[in-house]
Amino acid sequence: MKLTLRAVIIGLLGISLVALVIVRGCRSPRDKGQILYELHCESCHGKNGEGFYSYPPIAGADYLETHKNEVACMIYYGMENPIVVNGEAYHGRMLGNTQLTEVQIANLANYIFSFPGNSGATFNQADIQNQLENCSGSVVK
Repeated sequence: MKLTLRAVIIGLLGISLVALVIVRGCRSPRDKGQILYELHCESCHGKNGEGFYSYPPIAGADYLETHKNEVACMIYYGMENPIVVNGEAYHGRMLGNTQLTEVQIANLANYIFSFPGNSGATFNQADIQNQLENCSGSVVK
């Protein structure tokens, strides 16, 4: 049976499409966290977490490390009270991201804590769910 050039091209396109779907679906949680960071956080906290003007750094941030049990609340509900990060006061309001799921928040938190100067703490869905059930402090609700 002879294959036509058209059939070969269609077959290769089909295989390519399947491969693309598989590769895109196999992103690591860290990669997914990076995408979320770029969409929701980078414009205020900088590409590498260095911070901008009234928005604090999150790379090497002592505040983040001492409040890691509240990171889900910060991401989900936002913050409005002044905070001190690495000895500098910040008064900007951080908007929450209530459209994010617990898995997305875990991926985002894992990415943030992988920045240089951060502890590399890791979070799973259960950690995030527990944090969200116990939000308090300076988060906006």
